[in-house]
Amino acid sequence: MKVYLSTFFLLIVLMLGSCKKNDNYNASQSKLYTPNSFTGVLVSSSVAKLTWGDSSSNETGFVIERKANNGTYTKLITLKANINSYSDSSLLPYTTYKYRVYSYRDSTKSSYSNEVIVSNSYSPITSGSTWTYLRNSSDSVYKDSVYKFTATDSTLAIGDTSFSVINSTSGGNIYYATKDTGYFRRGSLLSSLGIDELSTFSEFYLPKTLTINATWSNQLSVTYQSTPLPITMKYTLKSVGDSLTVLGNKYTNVVHVGATFTTVYFGFTLSLGGGDFYYARGVGLISFNLSTTDPTQPTKPAVTTTFNLKSYLIK
Repeated sequence: MKVYLSTFFLLIVLMLGSCKKNDNYNASQSKLYTPNSFTGVLVSSSVAKLTWGDSSSNETGFVIERKANNGTYTKLITLKANINSYSDSSLLPYTTYKYRVYSYRDSTKSSYSNEVIVSNSYSPITSGSTWTYLRNSSDSVYKDSVYKFTATDSTLAIGDTSFSVINSTSGGNIYYATKDTGYFRRGSLLSSLGIDELSTFSEFYLPKTLTINATWSNQLSVTYQSTPLPITMKYTLKSVGDSLTVLGNKYTNVVHVGATFTTVYFGFTLSLGGGDFYYARGVGLISFNLSTTDPTQPTKPAVTTTFNLKSYLIK
């Protein structure tokens, strides 16, 4: 009898131990972990490559959510278990996208991963994004002056165009818009030419189709000494896809635009100067330099102005 009792108690102990191990096993397997190291890379103008780490071993799958510009998140796709990458080939031109991913099993889901940003826009104006520039000029008016621009969620409708409002530490606002034809700005940095009308002028500064040697122009009229003066701002797309280092920071997918400014004064075509603009995809304006002259004072030296991107944060 003692042998039987000993065997019986041993079986009980083994059964309890087995149950305990199973309970621990089930508990550990029921937990869903957040996908880790979520990254996004723009591999072409219409494709973003997304990758993440699979932190769980029992998920049913993954859900990727996406939002465009300042919109709201919606489900992009549901993927099966054990997948850790996806290529989003539905990107629209001139758009900034944000992504996040979570794992799920039945009705249970993990918390969201980190958010990643992918942009094929040369003007990624999303709320909270900032750009800080260093400005210098040869006339010593501006010496290592720092300007910070912050995108807001406000818009300004002018005619049929909705402009995003960007605050400037220099006072006032500047405005950017993207249309079917390309990129526009108002209250732009061209106001450094000293022409008041440029602060309220809608400048078409980059076309939708980036073709090397393509040209386009803007026309406006200003008043000088009670005389109306027509100004022609002519742009030429010099190069696409360059790399450029600005203040120690290297940028890729850079577009270079050359500009010349002329006016007609008493029947004579006179130069107001010109310069070069550089825009990086997913960043925006990274550098420009202008050399401006007063056509009524030909002996006066030209004034050179530079704006270089010091830092930025796209949100």
